Amino acid sequence: MRWGATPDGDASIDRMGGAGGMTMNDDDWGMFEDAALGTGSWDTALGHLATVTGSKRCQLIAFGSDQWLPFNWVTNLSDADMALFDSIDGHNPATNFRLRAEQATNDQISFERHYDHARLATGPTDYIECCEQTAMPYGCQTMLENDARGALGLALLRSRKDGRTTDAHRETFRRAARHVRSAARLQIALEQQGSSLIHGAVERLSAACIVFDGAGLVRAITPAAEAAIASFDHVSIVDRRLTVRDPQSVAQLDSARAIMKDPAAQAQISVNLRVGAGAADIIRVDLHRLKRRDWSFGFEPAFMLVIDAASRAAYQRQKQLDRFSFTPAETAIAQLLAEGRNRNDIARHRSVTVETLRGQLKIMYAKAGCRREAELVATLHRIAV
Repeated sequence: MRWGATPDGDASIDRMGGAGGMTMNDDDWGMFEDAALGTGSWDTALGHLATVTGSKRCQLIAFGSDQWLPFNWVTNLSDADMALFDSIDGHNPATNFRLRAEQATNDQISFERHYDHARLATGPTDYIECCEQTAMPYGCQTMLENDARGALGLALLRSRKDGRTTDAHRETFRRAARHVRSAARLQIALEQQGSSLIHGAVERLSAACIVFDGAGLVRAITPAAEAAIASFDHVSIVDRRLTVRDPQSVAQLDSARAIMKDPAAQAQISVNLRVGAGAADIIRVDLHRLKRRDWSFGFEPAFMLVIDAASRAAYQRQKQLDRFSFTPAETAIAQLLAEGRNRNDIARHRSVTVETLRGQLKIMYAKAGCRREAELVATLHRIAV
């Protein structure tokens, strides 16, 4: 990093003729690659771009699709100012002159000339007032990525003191954007590679585990989890999203996923999901947050869901018993038979006579395709009631 200086040593004018900035040499572009590799930070790299262009702030933002983990990284912005932006529906193109300007032009970079036209179209809005309050009415922006996965944008946010961008500022910004785009693609590739690596690891696990990225998309699944999902009537994976049919289960799962995305929240949570239409079709799942880098684009593994083995086994046993169409009383008798209890014990436990039990057993033999008690017990043992 070099300060641009005039012959008399005044560092307030950069070599491109812009006020209050620095020049960027080829080594400085490596800051963005360092951020992507995790050896640096995006906050430092973006802050440096703001500094060299004499801008109060720099922004990297992702939005527009559930393929991305939405984020809005702005340097030198307080939590209160960010909360103000969120409170006014700042992502709405109808009121946000920056988004409106982006939509109205095919130019590679949108800047104050485009903003002026957009402001005339929107009229006074809360967003314009917010930009004045937070000192960022000026600047420029470009789309780094805009495809089916979503959009990734880069912007300089300038105060009235910074002034409007100059041709020199925008040229530096244009060159920086190429490096930011390359770094973003590198980080996405690395995060996806991490998912591939963990996919290979979890395939060797015997537990029923599903690994999700920050956007809640399935990145890896063990064979046991695939088998479990396939056996559930009301749970499936569609377009890499785990979906459940029961509304209460949907709410519980959404809440749990939100907790997993919040690094300040608890690192583990258990929820009960209804996986079928039966009263007992309930499965416990445990969600565990995985360690993530501070500046993640959301493609790397973020949390893991583990299907509880005991509740899954109970569900599978019940599914197999359902094939016999046993009544609740007959199911209870089957459980006692599988435990090795004799007829007298079972009759006493059920508060019925041995004769009544004998009649119930005959009905159970017919339903299970057996001719005698020993065959029924063997069948029950095979399904591990």
